[in-house]
Amino acid sequence: MDSNHWAEDQFDDGNGRFNAYRSNYNSHEHFGVTKERVKLINHKLAVALFTLRDVLPNRLPEGLKRLKEMGCVGVETGDYFGYTVEEIAEMLKETGMKMVSLHRSLEDFSDPECWERIVKDARLLQTEILVFPGTGPDFTVERYKKHKELLDATIVKAAENGFRIIMHNHNWEVNTQIDGSNGLDYLLGHGKEDSKALAEFDIYWLAKGGQDPLAFISKYPNRAPILHMKDMTGDERGTYAEVGNGIIDVPAIIAWGEKNGVEWYMVEQDECPGNPWDSVQMSLEYLQGLKLK
Repeated sequence: MDSNHWAEDQFDDGNGRFNAYRSNYNSHEHFGVTKERVKLINHKLAVALFTLRDVLPNRLPEGLKRLKEMGCVGVETGDYFGYTVEEIAEMLKETGMKMVSLHRSLEDFSDPECWERIVKDARLLQTEILVFPGTGPDFTVERYKKHKELLDATIVKAAENGFRIIMHNHNWEVNTQIDGSNGLDYLLGHGKEDSKALAEFDIYWLAKGGQDPLAFISKYPNRAPILHMKDMTGDERGTYAEVGNGIIDVPAIIAWGEKNGVEWYMVEQDECPGNPWDSVQMSLEYLQGLKLK
């Protein structure tokens, strides 16, 4: 594939029809980026444990050790897989792994009792990044506006306690229109200086929503501490693929991230075609191969 345009297509992802764009290029040539020109990022590679949700319950110690052996240095989770926070903290210590971030709902952040528990857990796990996992496909404009008010207030509260709140996206945020803007830009304050909103951009879901992921995230320099790394197949399904096995220009995105404050490249794959361990390993190995000559 050697063209540099995005081809528009209509397809059904199982949740209704929507416009989606599929990339027809392997690299953003106008950025002068190739795989060989991207510097080593191994110290920033992490895995979202959601990818391994079916194989980790009651097997987390072995799972963390296996990830460590693969070269992963950090993880993100919203599930404790049958273990206590104290037990997980000890596992992280034993393996030398970093808990990069915790996923929790915005409603949990706003509930005093839940917030107290989140703060306690985050401190035990030694993470200062809390992720709001996004909206829902059925959100109304009014609900978006209420969520923005709640998100902005939570960002302030979190900062006062030494935490950063960052927002994860799906495709429906960019497919929702609010006051002349898409829902994701709206919630993130369009990256304006007076906005404190930070992002955990999911590059697959941006592409699924019809966006060029690189062009979209480029509006938010130094506003994305974490990027969720997953690829997209080039067929009419536009479904999940291991990083490097799809049509998203990953090297260009990494190159942007290295110039714009990305702290972690978080491998995630919502659904895997076979053993999720194989998918995780393939994605990590691809990213580990991105280095400067």
